[in-house]
Amino acid sequence: MSATTSLTLDKINALLAKKRVRGLYDKELAVFLDSGEAGKDYSLVEGIFQGKAAVSIASGFNNAIDRSEDKAAKDVVVIRDDDENAVALINRKLL
Repeated sequence: MSATTSLTLDKINALLAKKRVRGLYDKELAVFLDSGEAGKDYSLVEGIFQGKAAVSIASGFNNAIDRSEDKAAKDVVVIRDDDENAVALINRKLL
């Protein structure tokens, strides 16, 4: 038997969901602002936020907004969508 095994993408995402990633919210906020989109959903079922609690994700984005030196960040609203198991970012300036 081998001492190591390959990890599936699901297992990798599950492991990463338990780990704190420095600057993740700042990076995702910058990507959102640069996208020019009026709104974006971040799933808690798959992707980079898989397995994390909506309240934690919302808090992370709100802290990133407070830290951001980009004035456009102040127009972003973070909304927890518990029904859809997601967190949404809305850019009020683009509405």
